[in-house]
Amino acid sequence: MLTYIGLRIFQAFLGLWFIATLVFILSRSIGDPAEIFTARHGHVHARELMEERLGLDKPLYHQYGIYVGQLLRGDLGKSVRNGIPITKILMERLPATFTLGLFALGFAIAFSIPCLLYTSDAADERSSV
Repeated sequence: MLTYIGLRIFQAFLGLWFIATLVFILSRSIGDPAEIFTARHGHVHARELMEERLGLDKPLYHQYGIYVGQLLRGDLGKSVRNGIPITKILMERLPATFTLGLFALGFAIAFSIPCLLYTSDAADERSSV
């Protein structure tokens, strides 16, 4: 049983690593983020400053190391739109997400119990015939 639990934990971490790596690759494949953030026609100096701030002037393997290190520390960066840390934005929305999850769970239970009772009665009627 302990081996099974250890295997499942390993698979969970492997899945998280895969998703994080996929997000990193896809975020780098959409184009130059510095060019996108400086409105494509910004001044060359502004683009270079943005590249330096985002760490895009470093090799790709170094960028990946920084990315994974920040993820492990829980640093998700700052929002491009308003400059607020992403972690703060997520924490502000967590209560609403939790409430929505509880309502969905309640709905699922409230809907599944009558369905269960109906199907069990129908099965009993079929077996008695």
